[in-house]
Amino acid sequence: MLKRLFITFILFTSFMYAEMVRNNNTNIVEDKSTGLMWLDDSKVVDFQSNATSWRGAIWQCDNLPPSRNGGYDDWRLPNYNELLSIMDFNRPAGEPLINKAFVNVATRSKEGFVRFYWTSTTYAPNNNHAWVIYFFNYDNKEFTSQKTLNGLFRCVRGEPK
Repeated sequence: MLKRLFITFILFTSFMYAEMVRNNNTNIVEDKSTGLMWLDDSKVVDFQSNATSWRGAIWQCDNLPPSRNGGYDDWRLPNYNELLSIMDFNRPAGEPLINKAFVNVATRSKEGFVRFYWTSTTYAPNNNHAWVIYFFNYDNKEFTSQKTLNGLFRCVRGEPK
């Protein structure tokens, strides 16, 4: 528990200093402070055709087609801490809690459900669950989901500095 609180504190304080740069030609956001690059095209919010299980999200990131990969072939599904690092808890109420460099963020479904994004991190007490991030989670609660349910995904590349 203390370890998770410490990691959350470090990530939270790094949000204030994160320098995110968006390339609109490739739809890639580069985090200059961590060295990670994030895919941010319109498919990251298309639940109808892009939602998938946890295994599907891993496969899709590993196999991005040339039309989406920006010329890179080493995309992967981010772990929990990496995806958490692009959240911005200073955003005004009602806006997604993600750095402003990201323009494609899933909101609520027509039924009112909030869309979640998969992480590659398995939930240790139950291997059938993985950690997920809701970018509209104003309570800052942690969530997991069954790996067989459909969620969205945001691919990342690079190794954190």
